[in-house]
Amino acid sequence: MIREAECAVTVTRHPILRWMVVTIVLMASLLLASCSAATPPPQKVKPAKLEPVGNSDLKRVILTEKAAQRIGIDTYTIDAKRTEQSTGSEEEAFFDTTNLEAGSEEVVPQTGASEKVEGKAAEVKEKPQNIPYAAVIYDVNGDTWVYVNTGPLTFVRQKVKVEHISGGQAILSEKLPAGTKVVTTGVVELYGAETGVGK
Repeated sequence: MIREAECAVTVTRHPILRWMVVTIVLMASLLLASCSAATPPPQKVKPAKLEPVGNSDLKRVILTEKAAQRIGIDTYTIDAKRTEQSTGSEEEAFFDTTNLEAGSEEVVPQTGASEKVEGKAAEVKEKPQNIPYAAVIYDVNGDTWVYVNTGPLTFVRQKVKVEHISGGQAILSEKLPAGTKVVTTGVVELYGAETGVGK
């Protein structure tokens, strides 16, 4: 008890020690006051916004610019030259001879314009349309889809029919319109954002 009184007397007698104590008390009170003042937490910005697409179960995925950069979204544009019908030259003609009977004069026709080759009636198949296989995603039912870039940072899933895969290309049985931009990098992330897979 005597010791505490001596310390209190010593602090009050030395002006430098008194100012140090006052400064420490003020700093401690300022720190406590700043901690107690509730600063609102930073608002969490969602990387993707979803909007319904008509009456379907599909959703339009709208990314923030930062999300698109993080994912590294890349697209492939369907070239008009790849959607033109073949000219019917012998090199480009596609004939299905699997059902050709021996002695038959007719080649089994495929879709496209009618052509005559060596006096036999046949139809020329349109050039198949190919897209990078990286653009194709399969859903839980095995259906094939691509994400189409419909506007700035906006993507919509579109069903496609893949005829076959050749190397890194998916050959489509039904063509997409020329100028369509399909996503090749970030497809899985868009699917996860749209369907909630991975949450």
